[in-house]
Amino acid sequence: MESATGDRTSVMKIKVMVINTKELKKLFDDKDFDGITLQFSQAFGNSHILQFIAYKHFSSRKKQEQITDPGFFVNDKGNDLYKEIEISEEGVTSHFGNLKLTRVDMKEDIDTDEFPYLILSPQHGTGEYENYIICNPFYSNEIKESPAPVQALSRGVPAVSSLAIRTVNPSPPG
Repeated sequence: MESATGDRTSVMKIKVMVINTKELKKLFDDKDFDGITLQFSQAFGNSHILQFIAYKHFSSRKKQEQITDPGFFVNDKGNDLYKEIEISEEGVTSHFGNLKLTRVDMKEDIDTDEFPYLILSPQHGTGEYENYIICNPFYSNEIKESPAPVQALSRGVPAVSSLAIRTVNPSPPG
């Protein structure tokens, strides 16, 4: 595949993670709950789709527990949501490292009726982050792949925080 600039590119297909905020609130009931660690990996049995695997962790415990409850994650009318992201011919490596969403990142006081979904949507980074997949976490009342456009702050800093996964030359697994 060639991009508009003539560079050879390939496409990564990434599953968009959609979390049920009512289920997330249940985790917040445990004051020891510290956050969710997301491991970025190849979807089981599929060589072309990447996905996040979520683990809940607690501040007093060293062990993480994988989140396997099907009610915790949401899909759109029985269908998973994916984004396709173009990457350069350098490709990506098989290990991407982990991301962590903390209690603060997840805004534990969110109104779950108004915003039933916490969505982690990947996109290709730009500028200093051109070799990264940038993941925008956002709350929504509908399942969608990207957040609504956000008004930038006066100094040009985006109002939406994002998390980054390095896709080229990442540190090796621990």
